[in-house]
Amino acid sequence: MANICKNTITIIGLQEAPETFVKALSKAMFGIDLDAMDPTEWGENQSVDGTTWYSILTDEFRREGVYSARYGILNPKEPYSRLGVTAPRYYLETKWKPPIDEIFEASKTFPELTFHLDWWVLQDGPAGELVVKNGEVVEAVRRLGSWYLFDWPLLYPTVSLLPAHMPYTLAQRGALRIEDAIQTIDGLRRVLDDDRFKNSPHTPFSECRDSEKTEKLQAGLAALHDSLVDQAKRLDFKGVFLEERELTERHARVVEADEALMQSLGVEPLFPVHGKAVRFAILPFAVATISANCRAIVPVVHYLNADPISGTYKKQPDGSVPPIEWEIRYLCLTRTDIMRIKNLPDDDQTPFDIDITLAHSAWGIGHEFRRVSKQARWKKDPELAKGADLMAAEMSDAFAAKLAGRPGVTILDDFQDVETAQGWARAHGD
Repeated sequence: MANICKNTITIIGLQEAPETFVKALSKAMFGIDLDAMDPTEWGENQSVDGTTWYSILTDEFRREGVYSARYGILNPKEPYSRLGVTAPRYYLETKWKPPIDEIFEASKTFPELTFHLDWWVLQDGPAGELVVKNGEVVEAVRRLGSWYLFDWPLLYPTVSLLPAHMPYTLAQRGALRIEDAIQTIDGLRRVLDDDRFKNSPHTPFSECRDSEKTEKLQAGLAALHDSLVDQAKRLDFKGVFLEERELTERHARVVEADEALMQSLGVEPLFPVHGKAVRFAILPFAVATISANCRAIVPVVHYLNADPISGTYKKQPDGSVPPIEWEIRYLCLTRTDIMRIKNLPDDDQTPFDIDITLAHSAWGIGHEFRRVSKQARWKKDPELAKGADLMAAEMSDAFAAKLAGRPGVTILDDFQDVETAQGWARAHGD
């Protein structure tokens, strides 16, 4: 007699009713027409009507469960459902091994769908999972073990591959991980409650256990389970683990808040325009950190006539480079911005020594910083450098005086001090 392989097939992305799709799936996997079956192939009498036999089999399956299953017959099963996300499933029994080749054929026939196969060969295993799309393996796992007491909970534990391929949000995936932890504890408790553990016929196993510690462990796991369940109800990952759409929407509000902050501080801001880059050099003068939203307000020389796309200065027809047009502005930087800028200079340089371009990130959230010159261009012209220094010094004094004493504002000597400002970098994210 052949060993039975129990299989559950989950279809991800199916748009039609699973009761209808099963007919096409059966043909793709096994070449079986469920509307014109030959019951004699399963040992039935010739008098059984093959045009209606499948509906009879599914009715039996609903009443009796897996005990009524026939080899190679797909039986609609209760849908996968966790956190409101669902997918149709079919139960299938095969001989000796899982229907991996058949799943590949179905996947080629329906390339838009993702197939998840969960299988177990009775009695001694192995067991495993397979995810296939468009005739290609997405991922797979194969584990030893079977229904034996310690196998799946302790010796060969797994976490299902299926949720990774379902349309969950990141927030929902956070909640699923908590559920996985609770289910792990449930599995340990079932071991302790199993009659094979409590009344093992294989002496002296039961007698050798420390009964006092066993009771204490049972109580501890029960308390841990109840505590996790209670705490899980209070956890909310929404607004913390964000989807790209949410990031884009929230980032727009962050940009508005930064603009409002700069206006409230009364400084001339420098913000990039979509599709363009601005070139600047950081000045070694006073910087302000704002604790409420973790921002650093940094003085820079803004190059007005640098190329708006590349940030470079292109040579004129006579080979000369146009003179610099400049102004003093202030950047509103996040902690991530600070870290990226500090990675741009060479080891023997400081951020004051180079020119940098600032542009919106290619994916629409945050900023991109690139070193456009290994030497700050404004410093090459002694007269310009002197004028910029004087203007920046005056603006720096006024800037520091204006913000002195404001709640949550700290004045630092220059940009280099931002990273080590007490509590600022450690206490906040972007």
